[in-house]
Amino acid sequence: MLSKNGLSERLFPGRDLEEEWKSNLGTADFFAVSHIEHVDVDQLWLTAFYESHKERTHSIFEDEIIEYAFGVRYCAPEDYWPFVVHLPSDDAVAVQKELDEIRGIRWDEHQRGLSVKRRIRSMYLLNKDYDPIVDERNYTKLPERLQGTYIEKLLGQFKATPCRARFVKLEPGEEVAAHQDYNPKYALKAHIPVHSNPSCRFEFDKLTVYIDPPGAYLLNTGLKHGACNHGDSERVHLIVSLDGQQDVCSTPT
Repeated sequence: MLSKNGLSERLFPGRDLEEEWKSNLGTADFFAVSHIEHVDVDQLWLTAFYESHKERTHSIFEDEIIEYAFGVRYCAPEDYWPFVVHLPSDDAVAVQKELDEIRGIRWDEHQRGLSVKRRIRSMYLLNKDYDPIVDERNYTKLPERLQGTYIEKLLGQFKATPCRARFVKLEPGEEVAAHQDYNPKYALKAHIPVHSNPSCRFEFDKLTVYIDPPGAYLLNTGLKHGACNHGDSERVHLIVSLDGQQDVCSTPT
């Protein structure tokens, strides 16, 4: 089996993930939604980018990880994923292949027997339960067709490393069921609205929020939350997972 140090050197060089986990802020330390002031979103260019690139594309994360690693169908509508921005890095794919060969089973067979707690623990310990293909932080490869585009420039404004960026779509009348994602200690999640309307809402336990375009916002996905589009037009957001907490804001929306 590949050692923790071996995995760290190949996938997270120069980092101590266990120490980062201990020092990172957790769910209780964040507002439900906060504005990221240093990310300048040109709505004209983001809308133009989406309209010219919106052919439906997936990665293994949308096609298999969500079902096999988390054991349930995602709580969003079937057409929620218009297209993904990031693919798994070449290093992550290579390491995963080596792990599959060592174990004698594919990652999905291995992950199916793990609890969510064990899976999350493996993300910062890089222990025997770890599968790089299941780790969003390894989805950092920008396909060639997106290199040199506005989206690359936009993502470059984040202070933390952007990973597993994807466009998501809610048609009029659709909802995302209430759920909890990962703790912010693992990764932060930024939402950038592309198309929206005032009847689109994020719904937390005791809070309902509408985020206006243009702008970039951090969403505390460790809190139970859902989303709805009760308007007459589609809601499209660019969601960016962030590997690090350098973009944390001090004020809510």
